[in-house]
Amino acid sequence: MRLTPQNIIKALGKKGSGRIPPSNLYITNDSRKVKENSLFVAMNGKKTNGKKFIKQAIQKGASAIISNEKLNLGKKIWVLNHKDPQTAYGKIANTARKEWGGNVIGITGSIGKSTIKDLTAAALGTNEDVAASPYSFNNEIGLPYSILNAKGTEKYMVLEMGAKNPGDINYLKKIAEPNCAIYSFICNSHAEYLGGIQGVIKEKGSLVSGWKEDKSLVISSKNNHHREISKLSSGAKIIKWGPGEQIDSEEIKLDKYGIPSFKIKYKNKTYKVNLSLPGSFQVGNSLAALSAAINFNVDLNNAITRIEKVKPLPHRKEIHEIRNDGILLDDCYNAGAKSTKESIRWASSISVKRPKVMILGDILETGNNEIKMHKEIGKIIKDNQYSQLLTVGNLAKHALKESGIDGSHYQKIDDLLNDLKKYDFSAKVILVKGSRSIRLEKITKKIREIFST
Repeated sequence: MRLTPQNIIKALGKKGSGRIPPSNLYITNDSRKVKENSLFVAMNGKKTNGKKFIKQAIQKGASAIISNEKLNLGKKIWVLNHKDPQTAYGKIANTARKEWGGNVIGITGSIGKSTIKDLTAAALGTNEDVAASPYSFNNEIGLPYSILNAKGTEKYMVLEMGAKNPGDINYLKKIAEPNCAIYSFICNSHAEYLGGIQGVIKEKGSLVSGWKEDKSLVISSKNNHHREISKLSSGAKIIKWGPGEQIDSEEIKLDKYGIPSFKIKYKNKTYKVNLSLPGSFQVGNSLAALSAAINFNVDLNNAITRIEKVKPLPHRKEIHEIRNDGILLDDCYNAGAKSTKESIRWASSISVKRPKVMILGDILETGNNEIKMHKEIGKIIKDNQYSQLLTVGNLAKHALKESGIDGSHYQKIDDLLNDLKKYDFSAKVILVKGSRSIRLEKITKKIREIFST
């Protein structure tokens, strides 16, 4: 989405110095994506400093720069000085959202946000109709990026909204100005930073706090935390899915990989759904997405046809066949207590007679009960009759000890990488799950290299 220089001036409240470009500008904070007539926002990141790439951005066609330092780039480059380029980026994204003026659907919750985001985008229309956050771009940089990288001709934007610290959701809300919210399952993810589960509910609930009847909220009728969220919205239209609501599922069946097919009932009609996403919990995710489609009067048959084509994101319940009839389940993108338990049960349901192996990394940011929670995970692994457990990190060892099954613990991921060849994964189902920072994708990559078919 391109903006006029006048819109950018309006967003930032300053004209800057140098030559104001005569044409609309493409806005980016990534120097690699700069093209002709771009505005490059030079941010300071954790790993790099955007100011180092200003020269490169200009060489690639940037005609405007935002920086927190006063720059002398000559009269041909438009320079906008701002004490916080990241805040400027958000203000520009908000201006773009207002100029565009379509429907924004905000997706928040604790687990399953990205999947619900993809399902909702598909339910609402094609790529021509819908812009959506790429991957899991859901923070103070990723959300503005998602808005500014839309074409600007779509009818809908589906934006994932994450929170790690108090106030994050409210900041994203001010940028995106959503008129519909969808909640994924809420648990104690990031509870360590948000003040326990009540802090999580308060933070996530701030998305709909004070909403009136011109906005809509999609929640599960059977989720206690969702009911608490709905009370924070004083007057929004509430769309519930689940038992006894306008849309619910029945006759759920799982194929050999745990991929569900089911029927839904809506207004005395029955519809068949055959998903491409593994896990019985995807039924609920689909109902949330289809509820959004109903809210915006999208044809339900067309919405179902599109969600059936949605595939897993990288490292999110990806299924790979490996040598000697083994099955690798790559679910290592991230982990919380709830999602890990779901994954353990999902893997257990696949090829029931095959031995199950789990490679478990630490599950982080879960609050003060992290050791107890890892022990609970160990018990669930045992109850689901896994034959072997390999653990990585500082906390996962408690799951191994509690499970009492055959296994080994590795303090560092490189130690397990060096040992992988000694394990026999023939005719077994191998589940890989852990928090993002453990970097278990290194393990799944190595397994596929060693045991390629």
